[in-house]
Amino acid sequence: MWHKGVGAAVVLLLLARAGGGQTPTPVVDPGRDKAEQIIAAYNRILKQDPADVEAYNRRGVAYTNLGKYEQAVADFSMAIELNPGDDKAYNNRGFAFAAWGRPGRAVVDYTRYLDQNPKDAAAWYNLATARAALGDDAQAWEDFNRVIALQPKNPKAYFNRGVAAAALNRLDDAIRDFTRALQLNPQDTHALNNRGLAFGAQGKYDQAIADFTRALEIDPGDTGAYLNRGTTYSRKRAPAAALADFNAILTREPRNAYALLSRGIIFSEQGDSDLALADFNQAIRFAPHLASAYYNRGLVFKGRHAIPEAVRDLKKAIDLDPKFAEAYFNLALIYEEEGRRSDAREKYRQYLENAPAQQAPSIRKAQEKIRELEK
Repeated sequence: MWHKGVGAAVVLLLLARAGGGQTPTPVVDPGRDKAEQIIAAYNRILKQDPADVEAYNRRGVAYTNLGKYEQAVADFSMAIELNPGDDKAYNNRGFAFAAWGRPGRAVVDYTRYLDQNPKDAAAWYNLATARAALGDDAQAWEDFNRVIALQPKNPKAYFNRGVAAAALNRLDDAIRDFTRALQLNPQDTHALNNRGLAFGAQGKYDQAIADFTRALEIDPGDTGAYLNRGTTYSRKRAPAAALADFNAILTREPRNAYALLSRGIIFSEQGDSDLALADFNQAIRFAPHLASAYYNRGLVFKGRHAIPEAVRDLKKAIDLDPKFAEAYFNLALIYEEEGRRSDAREKYRQYLENAPAQQAPSIRKAQEKIRELEK
């Protein structure tokens, strides 16, 4: 996630819902290797008996495993039409909807299935991941509780409940869940990365770095761990170590926009605007929708008194991310310096509409500025 500092650089932390947790857990016969043959066989069966509910279910499973989700949903829907009491078809259709990127429809079907099958841990797991995909982290957390009650040694359930807790800013709960996931699966680099992020969010930088380092020992190619550790070093005011991590990524992945952005932030903080600008330019080239790259480049231009370019980039950052509070704040500063009092006042107000509570000092400053500009 992005942690944005008013008038300062933006640093990157990655919160991943990974480790197999976001993909629905299949609860039906996979048959992936022979899916085409299965479909052909059930085509023949359905030609002879168009009312064969089980044939629709099994052909739908084969379509699902081929990634043909629309056809799968059609088959499961036909099975339900023929037999509205077929709980299995609801579960299968929920799985297909989730894999098709329609988590809202998946939630409806999984809920219908679980009404009749409340002890199916896999279905609770799939329902929880669908709710998480909808951004309903509070309910996802509750559903993962049901999974854990049924499967107390399921590391993925603890991991994903930890992600939901972190999204709800319940960091102690998140750390406990990631720790339990690691007790069950010590090689889980996703749990290490996410626990490290939670430690970092609490300002426990040494513990965070230890987790990212352990993730890299397990998987030396873990780009996310390098980014997370580099960002944590930066927050700890250890720029040399941070640069080493960002450079390690760019040696292997010279087009990695996040590493370029993060390295550019370090250069900017060190006062080397030329190197910072070069990295931000490259980050924008490789990731033109990365709002924070425009924001940070705008700050460099602002520091160079290239005001038109700074305004252009800050506005672009807002276009890409309308809730980018810091961009509003810095635009307000520029407008105020230019004597555009009404425009400055409006940008301060927009900053206040979007600023997170932890930016209390800047919030107070914006409130004071608005009062001054209203005189």
